[in-house]
Amino acid sequence: MVHQIVYNFHLSVAPQFLEGYILIVLAMALGYFMHFSPKKWSEQLEEKYHAQSGLVQAVVLALVLLLIIQVRQSDIVPFIYLQY
Repeated sequence: MVHQIVYNFHLSVAPQFLEGYILIVLAMALGYFMHFSPKKWSEQLEEKYHAQSGLVQAVVLALVLLLIIQVRQSDIVPFIYLQY
C-alpha cells in the first residue's frame, strides 16, 4: 500500500476528488482546524449556543443533522473482505 502511495500517486485526479467529495473535504478541513484551534474558542462557541433560545438551538441541531444526512454515503458498503 505504501508502495502504491509513493510511486503511483497521481495528483491529477485531485480536482475530480474534490468535485465529488467537496462536503466531506470541507468537513474534514473544519475538523482539522477545530482540532488545533484554541480551547477558548470552542468554549466561547458553546457558551453562545447555550445562551440562545430553545428554538434557535433546535434549528442549529436540525441543520447539523441535515448536514450529516447529506454527507453520509447513501448505499451500504459491504465489508471489504467479503468482496473477494
